[in-house]
Amino acid sequence: MRTLVVYFSLEGSTEKVANMIAQETGADMVKLETVKHMTQNGPLKFLSHGRRVVMKEKTALKNGKMDLAKYDRIFIGSPVWAGGLSSPVYSLLCDNDFSGKKVYLFACQMGETSNIFDLMRGNLKGAEVLGNMNFSMVKKQEDTQLKERIHNFCAAI
Repeated sequence: MRTLVVYFSLEGSTEKVANMIAQETGADMVKLETVKHMTQNGPLKFLSHGRRVVMKEKTALKNGKMDLAKYDRIFIGSPVWAGGLSSPVYSLLCDNDFSGKKVYLFACQMGETSNIFDLMRGNLKGAEVLGNMNFSMVKKQEDTQLKERIHNFCAAI
């Protein structure tokens, strides 16, 4: 079974988790790349990205339209922005057909649990979503804790 991990990461937490999932599963990896640079610091980051989430704006991606035919199983990862789905991952979900794919979702956030997985499921076209995993405060967790959670999650699928 061929596996893909596709994700967006602005500050590195989602990328860290994506790398661990790929190592655990032997998956190919794709990091979503935006056409325009996304602000990473200060209050503009929260205003700009939060507005995109609230307005359900798509973000132009360099690699957003994907050939998913060769993959049976796909892990999709997003940071949580303003309690919602990051605009690059929203764009990925809107612009691709996941029909017949087994999909697993993961998200990284700093705060409380959000409804991000419901938002992701609502935008996946034709996928069979088989599981999800939420990660809070990734940068403050020990790698061994993260790896153990990821190992247990992947072992169960």
